[in-house]
Amino acid sequence: MTRQSQARSVALAALVALSVVAGSIAFTGTVAAAASGTIDTDPADPGANATHTVSVDVTSNEAGNSLSTVYVNYSADPAFDGDVSNVTTADVLAVGIDMDEDGDIDRNATDLKNVLHRNGTVVFDFGGDTDIDYNESVIVTYDNVTNPTTGSYNVTLDVNHQSKFDPVNATLTTGSNVTDYENETTTVTGYEPASNHNEIIDPAPPKPGATAVHHVALATSSNEVGNSLSDVQVNYHADGSYDGSVQDVGINDVKKVGFDVDGDGDIEISTMDDLKEVSTNNVGETVTFDFGGNYGIKDDYTVVVVYGDAANPNDAGNYSVEADINVQSTQNPRTGSLVLANFTFRNTSIQNYTATNTTYTNTTVLNGTWENVTVANSTWTNVTQNGTVLANTTVLNGTWTNATFTNATLTNTTWANTTLTNATLANATWANASVWNTSVVNATLTNASFEDVTVANSTWTNATWTNTSVWNTSVVNATLTNASLQNVTWANTTWTNTSLTNTSVANSTFTNATWTNTSVANASVTNSTWANASVVNSTWGNATWTNTSVTNSTLTNTSVVNTTITNATVQNVTWANSSLANTTWANTSTANATFQNVTFQNVTLTNVTFANVTWTNVTVHDVALTNVTVTNATWTNSTMTDSAFHNVSESGVDHRNVTLQELHVENESLSDATLEDHKYKHEEKYVRETLDGDQNSDR
Repeated sequence: MTRQSQARSVALAALVALSVVAGSIAFTGTVAAAASGTIDTDPADPGANATHTVSVDVTSNEAGNSLSTVYVNYSADPAFDGDVSNVTTADVLAVGIDMDEDGDIDRNATDLKNVLHRNGTVVFDFGGDTDIDYNESVIVTYDNVTNPTTGSYNVTLDVNHQSKFDPVNATLTTGSNVTDYENETTTVTGYEPASNHNEIIDPAPPKPGATAVHHVALATSSNEVGNSLSDVQVNYHADGSYDGSVQDVGINDVKKVGFDVDGDGDIEISTMDDLKEVSTNNVGETVTFDFGGNYGIKDDYTVVVVYGDAANPNDAGNYSVEADINVQSTQNPRTGSLVLANFTFRNTSIQNYTATNTTYTNTTVLNGTWENVTVANSTWTNVTQNGTVLANTTVLNGTWTNATFTNATLTNTTWANTTLTNATLANATWANASVWNTSVVNATLTNASFEDVTVANSTWTNATWTNTSVWNTSVVNATLTNASLQNVTWANTTWTNTSLTNTSVANSTFTNATWTNTSVANASVTNSTWANASVVNSTWGNATWTNTSVTNSTLTNTSVVNTTITNATVQNVTWANSSLANTTWANTSTANATFQNVTFQNVTLTNVTFANVTWTNVTVHDVALTNVTVTNATWTNSTMTDSAFHNVSESGVDHRNVTLQELHVENESLSDATLEDHKYKHEEKYVRETLDGDQNSDR
């Protein structure tokens, strides 16, 4: 076996600890009288090409002997329809002895000779150089296994099966299998080269506090090309917050080293036979690999070093690491980031867990449950949440970038001082949730539901809301800018001290909604319904309302400026202490409405119908009415100044104590009207006026 194959056979020994205890799917072994075994797959997807980890206890029959074989029989279950025939020695990622039953490999087994398989059975054959003892476990991690279809399968495991055949049973499960874990439970998706992450250094597993394999990849520079490879140095000491260690890394911990010549992350030219020494300094935070100088560095080469026994820092986060080639001659260090938290949470539950100052990058949460979780001062980048339930969870001072929430439920959740950027919420439900001091930028909400939610001191920019339902929700001190709301239902909702700018509302319904101290600017409202709505102390400016229905609503102390209302229906609406300025009403029907203490200024009404409307203490100034019909209306204590009436029809209208000044009236028709205590001033111009019925006037 070559050095490279041998190195790969023990790569990622540290990954086993996490894989055995918490995987993307869990496997529970059946306990035998003297031993037990487990099997784990990652991923657990049916039919996937997966990595399997087996752990089998050493019995009294094998204790005191050397390790000769590990036997894994998938064909013990006739229903097994996966494939293990492609597993070779090159596919063995880690093998060793767990001496204290904690799930970690404590001694590597470096004498793997061969991998044999027949009829669904895999046998790992060793040279007899590794001693095993009672109460120890043998752990083997290998890939290139094709998972079976969804289900649970019995797998038999044994150590040294040819000497004494005493197998134990384990259960392999693929497909959905939700397992609850206390505190933090995470799943590492598998070992990937640093080049796949565009990083100089990549830990496996990327778990805080774990003993890990570190993968370093350094693209060569012009300073090094043409010279021989003399050394590679990795300096973790450059980050003052780094509390991990490479003190224990020695020459036997180097899994592989060499040149990646084509940029695929794999080593094509091994330099393992030229490695002379591995040394550490800087309190165990700098490691140097010295070579004999027998291999030349060429352009476009990447130097790859993979080594184990590196202790990750104790806290999740981003740590700066400097790495250099031929450090004594070129002094050209590159700075990379060692990231702890590239996790996938799959079918897992996280309970009573607190994450502080944590960075989650390229994280996927699938069908997970987060309960009683606090995430504080944390950064989430390229995060996907699918089918996730967050309950009783608090997110404080967090940053979420390129985050996707799909089929997610957020219940009794608090988001405070949080920024969500380029976020997508699809089929998501927010219930009994609170969002405080939160900024949402470039967000898309599709088929989302908000119920009993409080949104306070928040900013929503470039947000799109589609097919979304908002129930019993309070929005306080919020700003919506460049937002689009389509097919949205807002029910029993309160908006307070809220600003909507450059916002589009289409095909939406607002029911039992209250808008207080709200500013709406450059907004478009299309094909929408407002029912039982209240608008108080608000400003609506530069807005367009098209094909909109406003029913059973109240507008109080509200200013409407530079607004266009087209093809709208206004019914059972009360406007009080409000002003409308520079506004156009076209093709609009207003019925059973009350206008009280309202000012109309520079308003144009075209093809508008007013029926059963009461106007009290209303001031109309510079208003143009064209093709307007007023039926069964009452005007009381009102003033109309500098206005023009063209093709206006009034029927059953009661005018009491109304002042008309500087009016131009053309083709006006009054039928069954009452005019009492009118005051006409200056240049009233009546052209082709028709008075029918019994009109009373002091004119």
